[in-house]
Amino acid sequence: MKGLLAVICVLAAAPVFSGADETSPAAMMSRIESAQTPNRQGLDSLTLEQVMDRFHVPRVSVAVIKDFELI
Repeated sequence: MKGLLAVICVLAAAPVFSGADETSPAAMMSRIESAQTPNRQGLDSLTLEQVMDRFHVPRVSVAVIKDFELI
């Protein structure tokens, strides 16, 4: 379970810190929930919901922190 949590954290954090121009909460949520690129871990082509379904995770919470502030 800890390994799965780490995978979800990496999937969720990668798009936020990739230098995205859009910093609105809706834009960040969209990027976190969508498929990730590049495909580094074999699961990056899946959306967050697809990863959760694959590993039977019923729900997850994601907090985005940028410049030491909760977004």
